[in-house]
Amino acid sequence: MSNILKIAGVGILVVASVVCFALGRVWPGVVLAVLTVVVFVWAAFTFQRPVLKVRSAELTLKLLDADGDVAHFEKKQELMPIGKPLADIRDRNLFTKGRLDDFDVAPGEIGERMSVGKYYIIKVVFKPPLAPGVPVSRRVAYNIYEAFTAADVSFMFVGDYPTDDVVFRVEFPPGRLPHRARAYVKRENRAPKPADLDRSADGAVLEWHVGRMRPGAQYYVEWTW
Repeated sequence: MSNILKIAGVGILVVASVVCFALGRVWPGVVLAVLTVVVFVWAAFTFQRPVLKVRSAELTLKLLDADGDVAHFEKKQELMPIGKPLADIRDRNLFTKGRLDDFDVAPGEIGERMSVGKYYIIKVVFKPPLAPGVPVSRRVAYNIYEAFTAADVSFMFVGDYPTDDVVFRVEFPPGRLPHRARAYVKRENRAPKPADLDRSADGAVLEWHVGRMRPGAQYYVEWTW
């Protein structure tokens, strides 16, 4: 349960107990007051405190051949652990097709790779753990095989951690540029929200200034070869 729902729940119980006492309904008010204390204590112990702050991220997808058989993805982050040493971090990726391989991470080493539904997750372990309060430049890179061969292509990345400033770009191979392209954001139970894409003068690079990235949101770039 999110922190917002916990705070809202406590607030509703407080208002309900006050209303009961104001209407002279003592026992319901007492019950609600006790329940408020219990929920407040539970919320305090389970409050989800941030473990790191991601200041910025630069994501680049580079198509390496005109057939779309091989692409290289790279993510660079500027982050800072909060409160305690950071022993590991998880990077989540979602692809409906294609294969991820040839991983390269720095700092750290890959401790686990797994597929969960449509998600491909890698766990990066830091030895020694990253010190709290110390900014760190981080890089994750890998190749994507046989994912961009169709005429209509979609690439999606997700927000794993709140990030203050995100830029995403797609670099196309010589001799094969997209005819049309669009970007949009999808969040749970909300209609897709279109976003602006900048295109270089020669058409070989698409750039999306995402701004602040929200955890759980899905960020799409689609194009037609």
